[in-house]
Amino acid sequence: MRLGDLLIAAKTVTAEQVAEALAPQVGRGGRLGENLVVTGAVTQEAVDAFIQRVPIEPYDIPATGIDETL
Repeated sequence: MRLGDLLIAAKTVTAEQVAEALAPQVGRGGRLGENLVVTGAVTQEAVDAFIQRVPIEPYDIPATGIDETL
């Protein structure tokens, strides 16, 4: 998953805020997290904490959501 999708799933930002932050990337580039901070959607501290968090380890294969038949 991409950072924007993860932040939306965690209810840290909205899809509209991600879209607003992605628009400038077309012309000048940059990172999504930085653009979210510039637009005021989230603080730098919140982005840093989200990126550095340790993901929860799935208990078993079904918990991963991966199709076992693959």
